[in-house]
Amino acid sequence: MIAICLRGPAGAGKTTLAYELAKVLRQRGFFGEKLGYVSADMFAHISMDCQYTTREMDLKYRNIELVIRNLASHGMDLVYDDTYRRSQDYDFIESLLEEINYHPIYKFFVSVPLETALERNRARFWKERLSDTLIISHHHFHQALIARGEIMVDALMEVKKSARLMADEVMSSI
Repeated sequence: MIAICLRGPAGAGKTTLAYELAKVLRQRGFFGEKLGYVSADMFAHISMDCQYTTREMDLKYRNIELVIRNLASHGMDLVYDDTYRRSQDYDFIESLLEEINYHPIYKFFVSVPLETALERNRARFWKERLSDTLIISHHHFHQALIARGEIMVDALMEVKKSARLMADEVMSSI
């Protein structure tokens, strides 16, 4: 089983890219019916205003773990996207995937200028919108994690082109 992980600040376009990447890989005959998609956004409403307490963050990642383990128990490959707010969660997901024997694990960092992230966040549905302060904080947090063995993806590039380049990377090493 393989795992493809997309990480980046809120508003970078990870979810859009994840969907397009899965579509491109399926068109190339890669996944078939054995693809699971998990987005941390699926668990965003554990907190009503997306302003998580430590307890809510821990609950969010316990639930994500259960879903990923369930997909793995069915032999499913994985596409996962997340906006990490704590480095421990990034490390947790990476360790979890290794423990479950996802191999290889492709890691992509979806990069976007801060102004673009702020604009995209302002266009979100009100329940998913974060404060500018939190977006700025996420952006700086992710910039500090850049050198973690991830492939950089420029989110300002056209989505279909980015997805094709990502698919090329995945397929070139299999």
